[in-house]
Amino acid sequence: MDFSVTSLFHRSYQGLTDDQRQKIDAAIACFEDSPYHPFPKKLGVHKLGGVSGTPRNPGDKRPDVWEFHATDNLIITFQYGRNEVLFRNCGIHKDVLQSP
Repeated sequence: MDFSVTSLFHRSYQGLTDDQRQKIDAAIACFEDSPYHPFPKKLGVHKLGGVSGTPRNPGDKRPDVWEFHATDNLIITFQYGRNEVLFRNCGIHKDVLQSP
């Protein structure tokens, strides 16, 4: 399984405080240990309704977008690809959901 990030994720991550980045890093490490169901309960992983991701290859179906929590208000969004998890965005819940 490969894990990668979008440029949006990278920019959002850079805008976080050191404490927030540490919490994002810890949540991603936990997720990477178990990237499929059953997910670690503490992450609260769930699919976002009504949001489709960007296909990595032309002609592929638009993937679902998922989220998990680093804290109550700090989230990470991601999508699955062929043998890949693409982290899409991270940060404060209300801000991230404007562009998941």
